[in-house]
Amino acid sequence: MKRVLYIGYLKEKSDWGFFATENILALEKAGYDVVCRSIDFTTTGRVDNRIAHLFNKDSGNDKFDVTFQHIFPNHMVKSDKFGKCVAITPTEFPWSTWQDGLDLMDDVVLLEEIQSFSPETYSNNYNGISVPSMDADFKFYTIASARSLPAILRCFHTEFGVDEPVHLIIQKEKKEGLDFHSLITSVKKTIGLMPLESYKKDMVVDGYDTELSRYQLHAYCQAFLSENKLELDRNNSEAIFMGNPVITGDNTPIGTMTKHMYKIPDAKIRKQSVEKSLFPDLNNARSFELVLDEDHLAKRMRELFESWKAKPFQFARMADGFEASKSAQYHSIEEFKQIIGE
Repeated sequence: MKRVLYIGYLKEKSDWGFFATENILALEKAGYDVVCRSIDFTTTGRVDNRIAHLFNKDSGNDKFDVTFQHIFPNHMVKSDKFGKCVAITPTEFPWSTWQDGLDLMDDVVLLEEIQSFSPETYSNNYNGISVPSMDADFKFYTIASARSLPAILRCFHTEFGVDEPVHLIIQKEKKEGLDFHSLITSVKKTIGLMPLESYKKDMVVDGYDTELSRYQLHAYCQAFLSENKLELDRNNSEAIFMGNPVITGDNTPIGTMTKHMYKIPDAKIRKQSVEKSLFPDLNNARSFELVLDEDHLAKRMRELFESWKAKPFQFARMADGFEASKSAQYHSIEEFKQIIGE
């Protein structure tokens, strides 16, 4: 049995921590002797209980056959004890000084090519949200940032009339930060189709930031509007596993999740200034952001709504979401086996 070390940000409540934990579970399920090490930015986070026992197997002096380093490239290291060193990275960095860290590794794998998801998570019943005025209607939803929300608002409020049985639910990406209610008001003022008070009201879920509340949102709504990114987005995959179609941009990686993923054109625009001083290599004018083609987004939203309106009970829930998560985990395990050499 080959020994595998997996290094990640395993105490962080972030996509990085989630993705790494799911991959570790897949490696253990595949029968490898897995050991975990966490790089911590804070001391307050906790490791997922499902992998906590894998930290106790680490003496600090062990030798491994393969080491996966699912961390920022500037944290990557090479050691004789690590065996074959494999970087797992969310995107490519051909222009960044982060390439120096990737060059230390024996192999580099894109996250979308190897990401696993636990099927058991998506087989549970997550019913729990009810808004009587919305329950019987079609509900678009998004887990948005201030960067992506204005385009979604413009598309929704220009495409759908106030009397149509369709709603937009907005989950804040983070609890703190910008007041989304003020942002929505500001965007509606610029649309110019009717007086501000006449627009359909949008529901903002301010405080929902737990996994359970997010799964309940997936279960309650019908179509997910993605935050377009240049890396794998957990929310896209989970929406599919919970039975919902996803509208996203051409440049957003989707891994093995192709069915019920509706791609629309988008464009890359250069960032104009450093946004996060922690990573000046990445957040500068060499980086790109994605901008949605709003015409295509609005048309795709209309298409899904009309499909639901014609056959609401057939649209209600795709039966193969759970099978999709099983397929994703199986694909992940097979990819790990090839990398490890079995």
